[in-house]
Amino acid sequence: MDVPAEVLLHNAQLGMKGNRATLLRIAEEGYYELKARFGEQLHRLLLPIAETALILSSPEEVFEATVDEAEHWSRPQSSPLEDGEASKRRRSPPPKGPSSVLQAE
Repeated sequence: MDVPAEVLLHNAQLGMKGNRATLLRIAEEGYYELKARFGEQLHRLLLPIAETALILSSPEEVFEATVDEAEHWSRPQSSPLEDGEASKRRRSPPPKGPSSVLQAE
């Protein structure tokens, strides 16, 4: 997302649902820096990313997918656990050999 960007702001803590704001930056420390209007005044907000949803106020361009893209997105996706080594480890029996638990003599 390019900044600055005009966004619709949703934040339950502040009771904001679709309020217009300007995204100024996305901080590495985990918050959005925004500018929003409260009454007649503009205020700078620092809101946690985890508790805030932003929607670009202008919709993205619509494009038509090619046949290859459409096939790719319509194929069922396999789980990473069903592929490769993870699948082999899950299906194989536990290793045999000396137990790591000390046994009484």
